[in-house]
Order: sequence, then structure tokens, then C-alpha cells
Amino acid sequence: MKLEDKAKSIELRPHHLRYFFYEWALMSDEALETLLKRGKYTTESIKNIFLIRKKLFRDNNHFIIVPTEDDICRRCNKLKDKAPECIEPEWDFEIKELSSLGVSVCIGKTYTPHNIAKGIMQSLEEISDIPKYKQLLEFYKINYERLRGVSQ
Repeated sequence: MKLEDKAKSIELRPHHLRYFFYEWALMSDEALETLLKRGKYTTESIKNIFLIRKKLFRDNNHFIIVPTEDDICRRCNKLKDKAPECIEPEWDFEIKELSSLGVSVCIGKTYTPHNIAKGIMQSLEEISDIPKYKQLLEFYKINYERLRGVSQ
């Protein structure tokens, strides 16, 4: 990765932040690729999602929360097909939904995966008796330490 690529903030809608940090967090690359193909994403869209996933979780690349079209949308066939949820996303609802999951974000602010993981871990501690969330909490404990090392 080029230095200027790492320095550029990734732009993410709250909706895509939820996918990266919850729905897709525990999925293997193979499982995620299968899911995306079932969702009728193009090969280009899938490659872009994996590139952003790598930048977030391997490199702890910072990202900025945007209300509309983000770095996922710009390379996605669904935007080109004018899917309603892509044209006019309900970002205010998406932010409230994230807040209910323990993630507080604001439009226009910049974050790192390390910061988000810390907030998620705190909220998951409260519900870790539920197997799905216990597994997610373990995932974040492992990755939090790794991301902390990358950000130092």
C-alpha cells in the first residue's frame, strides 16, 4: 500500500460501518464473498469491500462518517442501478441503530477501527452471556490488542 493511500480517510456511511463491525466481523473471507455474491454484488464491488476491510482491520486506517455515498457505494453496482437505499440513505436512523449497539458516531467525524472496537467491547461486556455476542466480544478482544499495536 502506498503511503498516500494509507493517509487518506476511508469514507463510510453508518450503514456500512455496522456491516464491517457487526454483520461481517466474524465471517471468513470465503463466507463473506459467498454472501456478497448472493446479494448480487459484482466482482469489482466485492474486491473493493475486501480492500476496505483490509485497510480497516489490518492497517487500522482512519475513516470518516459520511451521510450519503461512501467508498463502498462509489464502486457498487447497486448505486449504478439506483437502488433507493443507496440514493437516499436514512443516515440519522443508521446512527441511532449504531448507538443502540454501543457505537457513538457523528457525521463528519473521523475514527479508527481501534476506537470503534473499544466502544463495541464495552457494550458487548453487558450482553456477553448471549453466545453470539460472547463470540463477537472475543473477536474484538483479540483484534483490539492487535489494532492498538498498529496505532502506536
